Amino acid sequence: IKDVELLTSLAQRLLKHGFVSTFSAQAVANTAWAFATLRIKDVKVMTALAQRTLEDGFLSTFSNQAVANTVWAYATLGFHNHILMEAVAMQTTEPGFLDTFNAQNVANTAWAYAKLGVKNVALMNALAERIMQDGFLDTFTAQNAANTAWAYAALGVKNDELMTALAQQTMQVAFLAAFNAQAAANTAWAYATLDLKDEAQMAALAARAMEEGFPSTLSAQNVANLAWAYAKLGLRNEAFMTVLAERIAQEELLSTFKAQEVAKTAWAYATLGFRDEALMRGLSNRATQVLADFTTHDSAITAWAYATLLLKDDALMAG
Repeated sequence: IKDVELLTSLAQRLLKHGFVSTFSAQAVANTAWAFATLRIKDVKVMTALAQRTLEDGFLSTFSNQAVANTVWAYATLGFHNHILMEAVAMQTTEPGFLDTFNAQNVANTAWAYAKLGVKNVALMNALAERIMQDGFLDTFTAQNAANTAWAYAALGVKNDELMTALAQQTMQVAFLAAFNAQAAANTAWAYATLDLKDEAQMAALAARAMEEGFPSTLSAQNVANLAWAYAKLGLRNEAFMTVLAERIAQEELLSTFKAQEVAKTAWAYATLGFRDEALMRGLSNRATQVLADFTTHDSAITAWAYATLLLKDDALMAG
């Protein structure tokens, strides 16, 4: 239930002189979490909460849950406060602090730093060490694993030991069965981005994505990222690429493709040498609709894709 009027009143109360200085760590974390959960981006409130958090010695009173919830909140709202994130990272890497983190805390913290583009290598290494502790990875959910893999890839932090362990966890039948479309796409994208080619893992992800009913849950972004990932790793899974093409051909999906998704998908099929004329014609039609949004890179790889497949599209090239 999103009660904007109530949250507005609470924000006004919070911003009264001296009020936020009475907040405990739990109060700060809970308030930030509440605004983020309801997707209410109140700059003044989030700034005040950050200032309270950065008061001398205050961060040392934060629990594992308070830390994870706070950084998750700022990332969810897309609120960039580099000083806050660096201070939280320093607190989190204090000896023994991460020992209290559970799987959700670890995954949410990694995701938050990646979402905000804050690359703190010391923190990411410390989180990886926590994950690699005996038995810890067994407590991960599919979403935890996918978000963690995505975070390391998005930040460009390559930890082969961690990614190998995550891949092995992913390939467990019961674990893989819990993967939804976003988790599967994010995981494939992560390994391709880091140039980590685990053919068994990628085959398992493809098999999951081809299960009955699963393709219909794939969004345009999911499809584009999956196609791109397999092409980036040079994995030519004909059955899987055919299933993706069939999903793309559905008008309700193709009409949602953004410029970058059109370009990435065309590039993927050309890179793998799949000459599906119906698919490429559909992508071309969609490209002409979103051509104004094409970047130089999008334009270049799209032109390359059609030329590589020897498909001449006058309308697209003229655009």
